[in-house]
Formats: sequence, C-alpha cells, structure tokens
Amino acid sequence: MTTKCNAIATLTSLLRPALLGLFVTACLGGQIATRGDEPTAVQTIANGTTMCIVKLDLSRLTLPDDESLQSLQRVLNNVRQAVGDQSLTFAVDLPYRPTDNVVRVMAKTQGIQQEQLVQLLQRYSAGLFIEQPIAQGEWTMVVVRPQPWHENKKSAQISTSVLPPELELWQQALADPTDAPLQVAIVPPSYLRRAFEELAPELPAALGGGSSQVLTEGVQWLRLSYDPSTLKGSLLIQSDSDPAAAALAKHVPNMVRGLIDQWGAKTKISQTTLIALAGLLQPQQQGSQLVLPLQNDDATQLVFSLLKLTAQTSEASISTNQSSSKLKQLALAIHHYVDAHNSFPPHAAARGEDGRSGLSWRVHILPYIGEVELYRQFKLDEPWDSPHNIKLLNRMPAAYAPVPMIAESTAVQPFHTLYAAPVGEQTIFGGEKPVRYQTISDGTSNTVMIGELAPDQAIPWTSPEEYRYDPKNPAAKLYSRDGQALTAYADGSARSVRIDNTPEEWNRAFTMNGGEIVNMK
Repeated sequence: MTTKCNAIATLTSLLRPALLGLFVTACLGGQIATRGDEPTAVQTIANGTTMCIVKLDLSRLTLPDDESLQSLQRVLNNVRQAVGDQSLTFAVDLPYRPTDNVVRVMAKTQGIQQEQLVQLLQRYSAGLFIEQPIAQGEWTMVVVRPQPWHENKKSAQISTSVLPPELELWQQALADPTDAPLQVAIVPPSYLRRAFEELAPELPAALGGGSSQVLTEGVQWLRLSYDPSTLKGSLLIQSDSDPAAAALAKHVPNMVRGLIDQWGAKTKISQTTLIALAGLLQPQQQGSQLVLPLQNDDATQLVFSLLKLTAQTSEASISTNQSSSKLKQLALAIHHYVDAHNSFPPHAAARGEDGRSGLSWRVHILPYIGEVELYRQFKLDEPWDSPHNIKLLNRMPAAYAPVPMIAESTAVQPFHTLYAAPVGEQTIFGGEKPVRYQTISDGTSNTVMIGELAPDQAIPWTSPEEYRYDPKNPAAKLYSRDGQALTAYADGSARSVRIDNTPEEWNRAFTMNGGEIVNMK
C-alpha cells in the first residue's frame, strides 16, 4: 500500500500546477462541461494559441487515504464543494508575449456562487491578477496574469477561433478510448512547430542534438491518460507519419542521455537511477503513434521517483521566484519613494503628532507600484481601520498578494499580506522619525527592510502592524521555503538566505546602524 501511495503522490505532485489552473478555471472561468459534449467544448475553449487541455472526472478521481496526499485532497474537496462531481475541462494558452504568462480560461458557471468561489480563489491562486470576466454567449472568458494589463487591450487580441485542421487534432487527442479520469492533451499549434524548426534547426545537447524535425514532425499531439486509483495509464504520441514516429522512437535514447549529462551534476539523482531510466523509456511504435504504457510495477516506481524529485524542486523554485520578484518590485518602489521624499516611508508630513502613521508603508508607496488612483482614495490622516479607510482593505494590489507554496496547509486570510518590515530598535521602519539613506550606517546592502512572514503570521496589507520580531529568535515568524527565507535589502536587492542563521546574524541584518559585520548565508 505504501508503494502505491508513494507512486500516486508523485503523480499528483506533478499535477499540482494543473490542479491550480483547474481551480482558477472552476472559480472564475474554466470550461465546465459534462462528458459527451467534448467537440462543443473544444470548439468553444480552444483558440489559435491553445497549447494544453486538461480533463478531470471528479466523480471517478479518487486518492488513497495517505498523509502525503492530504494537501492535494483538500484542494480536490474544495473544488468538489464548489462545482460538484462532474467532468471539468480547461485550457491553457500560450502567452501573448513571453513576459506576460497569460492563462485564458472559459466557463459555464451553471449557477455557481461566485462570491464563495472567489474566497477559495484567494487562497489557491494568491499572487495572480484576475481580469473582469468577458461574456461570450453562454460562456465566460477570464484572463489570468501575474500583473494587470496596462496596455490597450485591443492590441493584445488574438484569434479566438481554431483552424479546422487543428480542431480535428484536438478532437483526436481528446478521444481517449480508455475514458481515464485524468486526461492531459497537448497539441502544439502548427505555427509554433514551424517557428521552432526555423529558429532552432538543431536540437540542443540536452535534447540529444540532431535535427529539430525529429520533434516538430515526431510530435503532432500527445495525450496522457491516467487513473491514480489503479496506477494504470499510458502516454500516447501522435507523429506526422510512420517514418516520423520511427525517427522519434530512435531518438528517445539520445534525449535521455542528453538529459543525464544535463542533470547529473545539478541534481541529487544518481547516475545509476538515470541509466536505469534510460532503459525504461522505450515506447512501442504502432504505425504513426508511439505508446508508453504506465503500469503499477517496479519500473514505473523508478520513473515516479525521478519525477517526484524534479517536481518538488520545480514547485519550490516557481513559488520562490514569484515571491522574490514581488520583493524586488516593492524594494524598487521604496527607492522611488525615497528619491521623491528624501526619506523612507512615511516621510515627515505623512506622520501624526506621535511621529507615526496610521497606515503601512505599503499604502504610502502605492503611487510607485501603479496604484495612484487607489492611493488618492485613502485618508492619510486617519488610521488604517477608520470607517473610511477600512473600506479600502479589499482593494489589495496584486503586488502584495502572497505566493505560498502549493502544498502549504495554512490558508492566508483574505486581504492579508506576507510582506512586512522588521520593526524593532534601530530598524528602518517603525521609528518615530523618518529614515534617510545617511542613517543606514551599516550599509544598504547589509540591512533588511522587508521580510516574508509565515502564512499564519499574515497581516492586513494597510495595517502599520508590520513584523515586531523577538531579538532572541528574530526569524521565528518568517516563512521557511525549504529552509530558506526571502528578504529584500535597502539596496533594492532580494535574497534567499538560510532561515537557521544565528539570532545574532538576523539581528545584525535587521538593524541599520549597529556597526556590526553582517555575514548572512
């Protein structure tokens, strides 16, 4: 039973990004369709840039009662509570541009209560910006982005129709005869395959080298079909022709050897494991298709073990990079504030008679993160929870939205943030007098001005509460991401440092003029 649970845990850890996308879809715009209307669903949800379509049958998708799967089970339970036991379909599009990372989703809401779903969304898609839904007949389109779209939306329009040849490919990819409860179909748009072939005629060494045609002609579409309850499924790859399928099958060992050379020195995966994996990845050719069976045996467990390590590393890296980017954005905004007011927020005129402000520095820097209109609505001479200002709490900008790891079990309260300034003696924030660059005698590169709190320590984003740390254990309430803590320094940099640095080191880093040498690792 343990082996079976570990294998399922591995597969589901790989699917957490897809499940998050599914949850966003279910909440504010995923295609919701019952089995039997796949052609209609594809015609509605697919467009000229659609890359991936995922189908989950919640009525048949079951996970064992195992501790390693509890976080994923909670997600599935919440989705079922929101949409019921039905078959869900959603699509992920290529971005309009590489830096935009757009997810376009569509939905039939079927009377789902939006307010309840939005509350769940605030937990599972923290850090994402949800544009206003756009009605298209009985369907609703929603665009999900890391940041709001500030340009003319007409310039970002793309073709909303899929060409007949590609519609046929999508229907083929989704026509799974096994009717597995989990299906993932990928159909690279034809223009993407052409562009890849023209821009990268030779594959990199990590993909085995040689002509890129082995992939552009070898992968017309692929489908993963899987039943986590039985550990049985298959990966099917459709090629352009029988010779293209044969060429791809022949090239697979080269790709594996390239990945072994690429990963060997960068991961904890042993060479023995990688070599064993190379012997397992031997798809069976059936005409113009390649089939790789996924069964409950020792060989599959080895594949799962490899993928689990890769998935865990990727998951931590993605959330850490997203949060680090937010810290850099906030640090840069604070620098712009200092340039404009000659002090860190709040400047003297924004403070009360006691030398303090009733609003957080996060409110004072709003104009420097593109939120001028929101800033103008605050009454700066009133506290954050005054009858007027408290009404603005639910207007939290995306820059302050937390980015917890997907497996995080602690929910962040709505309109709370994890980005807070350490407050204590000789810290940049929290004092009765404005702080200028000249005050930071320890050096801006040695002084932390923002830290990331643990989810259960989140604070209302407008509140001046901040992080009043205990000098005896200054890192106690910081967020540990695999033993690392994210911090932003007064020089504008964002760094990941070990959370188990000594209390002395943390105190030195938090203070601005203690005269100590900071040696954070």
